[in-house]
Amino acid sequence: MDVLDSYKIDLKNMRTDVAEYQFALDDAFFEAVEGTLVKSGKADADLKIRESGGAYVFTFHIKGTVHVPCDRCLDDMDVELSLIHISEPTRPRLIS
Repeated sequence: MDVLDSYKIDLKNMRTDVAEYQFALDDAFFEAVEGTLVKSGKADADLKIRESGGAYVFTFHIKGTVHVPCDRCLDDMDVELSLIHISEPTRPRLIS
């Protein structure tokens, strides 16, 4: 099983207009995500999905610490995260 499989959500089978999820983001998660400078860390992510007329709005609240290289000296450093991100309404699309 792929590490990222536990983060997949089946939007087509949502039973309510609003769904909430909690995820623990750990070193295995950050190692599995490609194209990021973050290679380790520990954070909690709360996700709220709201569906309206076939479009979805995702609200993420992420809080924790990640290990990244410093922009200035390239030494590794810990960065505290506390962020909220609200997406634009998104319609699911088929990926071929």
